[in-house]
Amino acid sequence: MSRRTEAEGAAQRREPLTRGRNPLQEDQHRQTRQALLAAAREVFGERGYLDTSVEHVLTRAGVSRAAFYAHFDGKLSLVCEIAAEFVPEWRPTFDALMALEAPSVDGLEEWAARHLQFHRTHMAVCGLLTQVAGLEERLYAVLAGQRDRLIDDLGERFAAFRQARSDPAARLRARLLLGQLDETCFLLARGRVPDPAQHGPRVIAEQMQAFLQSNAPTAVA
Repeated sequence: MSRRTEAEGAAQRREPLTRGRNPLQEDQHRQTRQALLAAAREVFGERGYLDTSVEHVLTRAGVSRAAFYAHFDGKLSLVCEIAAEFVPEWRPTFDALMALEAPSVDGLEEWAARHLQFHRTHMAVCGLLTQVAGLEERLYAVLAGQRDRLIDDLGERFAAFRQARSDPAARLRARLLLGQLDETCFLLARGRVPDPAQHGPRVIAEQMQAFLQSNAPTAVA
């Protein structure tokens, strides 16, 4: 059975509530949902996940408690939805990786610098997802599912990731690589790990190249 995204699953769970709405009501429903998500991003960024309550989000969004629970079952649901909606924002960086022809360390370094800059630009959301995933198993499962789908997609381009489709050990290595990549970018973007000489992109590039070469086809004489 194919894996559903968090957004798809949530939409199916809410489906009975949407029946019978006219177009104006549907538009209002979507606007309320987006207002809640926008408010949540702001408040989580200001207060952090643990110090944010549903009431804080309601106040910022100007939405009633009843309207909130027509969309979400709590603040964790908000974060899971933020993660689902964030996919189109981070996905282009990996599309750029797949577009590289026979990637060299130099080419991978340019890609790594772009990926690191993405983390800096979206520091609030990346930080939120990284931190909450360490606290909440539900969000961790959402992010792990996204990572597995990315591994499968990268397998269309790279043999090392293709091997991860059928080899459990290779899949573990791929999961660890992508997890380490996210953590490294998180730490560098926030300055948690000093990098005054800006070696971060090169180190990331070397790690990625080592993985890509780990299952590269061997030339036959």
